[in-house]
Amino acid sequence: IEHSGGASFAPNIDYFDPENIIQLAIEGGCNAVASTFGILGSMSRKYAHKIPFILKINHNELLTYPNNYDQVPFTNIERAYELGAAGIGATIYFGA
Repeated sequence: IEHSGGASFAPNIDYFDPENIIQLAIEGGCNAVASTFGILGSMSRKYAHKIPFILKINHNELLTYPNNYDQVPFTNIERAYELGAAGIGATIYFGA
């Protein structure tokens, strides 16, 4: 879950709540939950031992105009370790 709440959850507002995202993954038999620091950070103490977390460490920022689609680091590997994440994810653009 990387995109804005509106883009991801507007059709189903229950998933604005991070706990519902984690519960859905567990109940659905997912192998892991990949998301942002905010989502995983708010749920790590309660759920990191129940389902592996993959922390997305960078994001596109849409605050500049015109958009330049740079991937901005929002967290780091040390934070992933502190959350008990099983891995990290990063978006890269080859040739950019």
